[in-house]
Amino acid sequence: MPPVPAAAVQNEIGSGHLRPLYVFRGEDESAKTHLVDAIVATIDEDLRAFNLLRLHAADATTADGRGRVVDALVSSARTFPLMAPRRVVVLHDAERILFPKGKDDDEGAAPAKAEPAKRGRKAAAPVDPLEAYLEHAEPMTTVVFVCGAWNDGRRYAKLLTAHAAIVTLGSPETAAEAVAWVLAQARAAGAKMDQAAAKTLVERSGLDITCLRPDFERVALYAWGEPAITAEHVTEAIVPRGAAIGEFAIARMIEGGKVREALSELAHLLDGGAVPVMLLGMLRAAAERFPSPRVPGAIDAIFRTDLALKSSGGDPRVLLERLVVELSGTGARGR
Repeated sequence: MPPVPAAAVQNEIGSGHLRPLYVFRGEDESAKTHLVDAIVATIDEDLRAFNLLRLHAADATTADGRGRVVDALVSSARTFPLMAPRRVVVLHDAERILFPKGKDDDEGAAPAKAEPAKRGRKAAAPVDPLEAYLEHAEPMTTVVFVCGAWNDGRRYAKLLTAHAAIVTLGSPETAAEAVAWVLAQARAAGAKMDQAAAKTLVERSGLDITCLRPDFERVALYAWGEPAITAEHVTEAIVPRGAAIGEFAIARMIEGGKVREALSELAHLLDGGAVPVMLLGMLRAAAERFPSPRVPGAIDAIFRTDLALKSSGGDPRVLLERLVVELSGTGARGR
């Protein structure tokens, strides 16, 4: 079965036509929780005690523990819903059951079956109760597997891929996808945000959803009450993170010879707790992209600043400001 987008699941929830099996996988915990809560909400609150079971596999560290979780899941899933059109069973930390660590696995070989009976008698059903359920899920029950890690080679993964709706909720793979995600979040929050603001946020936060989501929420709160979220709001509220620093922002300003903007960005980074040595490495990366005639002078300036920083040859902020001015001028003259 091909992967299913989260929007399609939202449509299924809204229409009331839920599938028997879902897998919500990936590192975006907030998005997974949102979808699970939406599925749970399809059951009347007064009837959830009879038609909803949440299981947590985090503590199932032994074969016996995993077996008890599987037995509870299958038993509940096979139970007819009470005064409701559907039962819901949610297994959190499902990777502990689907892909237990330290457990030998045939990595995709045919699942073990019971020995067939003698001639003239039907073969026995599969030994594994979860495997049997995945192959023949109850149509009036929705089972949701919520996982982080995923292993396509394992037999449960193959069964789920064949029979379940697999929804990947993770980080965007490109900057364009991340910008689209940010704009979608703004629309969902009822906020106005233009392309430039979204792009600035991606440049500062990077593509990691665990950084991008909280940074969007932070800037949305910062701009609360304003007509729209602007790029200025983003630069004021969000300090560039790790890899995003090296790839965007100040390096780009220096390359363009924008001294004033580069100095302002440097001050923002330092005030936000950036380490001077880390910033120096980033500035060197920017200098190495200068036109070749200007690279030697830029690298020499960086080496002098590096020596001064390591020998306490001045205030780090002042030393870096001088370097930014020198590099910005070098970059501009070389264009």
